[in-house]
Amino acid sequence: MAEQLLTGAPEAGAAQKAPDAPAAPPAPSPAPPQPGGKPRKVRRVGTFTMGLVLVAAGLVLLAVLFVPGFDATAALKCAPLVLVSLGGEVLAAAFTARDERLKYDFLSMVVCFLLIVTAAGASVCVLMARYFGPLPMQRQEDIEAEWESEAYERLAGGDVAELAATLDPSWQTADSEADALADLTQSDLLYVSVRLDGRYADEEAFARACREVMDALASIDTKARLSYRFVNEADAPEPLYTLYADSPYLQDRSARELARSVETREYGEAAGGERSPDEAQEVSQPAADASQSAPEPTASASEEAPPVDASSVAGSAQPAA
Repeated sequence: MAEQLLTGAPEAGAAQKAPDAPAAPPAPSPAPPQPGGKPRKVRRVGTFTMGLVLVAAGLVLLAVLFVPGFDATAALKCAPLVLVSLGGEVLAAAFTARDERLKYDFLSMVVCFLLIVTAAGASVCVLMARYFGPLPMQRQEDIEAEWESEAYERLAGGDVAELAATLDPSWQTADSEADALADLTQSDLLYVSVRLDGRYADEEAFARACREVMDALASIDTKARLSYRFVNEADAPEPLYTLYADSPYLQDRSARELARSVETREYGEAAGGERSPDEAQEVSQPAADASQSAPEPTASASEEAPPVDASSVAGSAQPAA
């Protein structure tokens, strides 16, 4: 009995100390199963279009460098096809993607946008160079010089002191690239300025001289429309005449009828310079206003002084004598 008590005492003590041992960590819970089984694939939209655009741009550059006469302007006009390709790729991805997640390629879209802007800018630069570059300006000067040369040949020995021709800037259109005077059409306009060195008695005499010049220049082989401006080189006191014949209707009129369209400007005698009737009226108007606003002259001394008695004057003069 005593042995059992002695042997049981340690077991009881061990049983009391057992709760003080550290507890084991809990086992991790299993991950919940994902729906669908496998993760969705990511499909990038825009990559195909960017690759296609880069290939096309490289081919165009090669053609410009190695193909003589290649029209780069036509290739630049195809730049909107980049938007068409990008939109087609987006639609195709939206209809064909089933278990795929669409992700738009921002870098590809930025590159496509920059290519479109560059193509548009290059098209504008090509168009500006076509109308305002050195080549069209040189062709315009050649055409003007050709017309002036033929005009001087037909007017040799006349009253023409100076003649100048200027081709309207809109002469070069997308459908017309004239290289010579004979290539101009009826849609082209040529401004002609003529200065006559004769002395003319009246408007009809000046119009008669203008009529002779237009008749001589009508034989020049060109289909372009002409707009004439005639002036005379006059000295005081001769008047200065000006005639504008800028339509076929005026250019077909007789000298007497043209005289009605002649503008006359007189030279001022006092100022010694050229003045038109309107300018003379503007000069005389301030003088008239000044004369109206000037104060009235004061009365003279004889009107303001009182009358003097003659007898008093005589009486005052006797003591002095």
